[in-house]
Amino acid sequence: MKTTKPKTRSKTARQSLPPGTKIGGNGKIHFGLKDTPAHEVFVAGDFNGWNPAALRLECNGDGCWSAEIEVPPGRHE
Repeated sequence: MKTTKPKTRSKTARQSLPPGTKIGGNGKIHFGLKDTPAHEVFVAGDFNGWNPAALRLECNGDGCWSAEIEVPPGRHE
């Protein structure tokens, strides 16, 4: 009798991204934050040396912030 392992689904990159973050078809990552009454918004991670000032999101004037960057392939924190 042949036994098989149950199939498990691994999380895709899209399923594990924070809300407001998207992978674009152009190989870039889009960070977005909606309805935030902030004066400035920054994103830090291993992709920018955890530098809190390295990636500043731009505000569109309605409390929505966004930025798009290229990051090397792989897992990032």
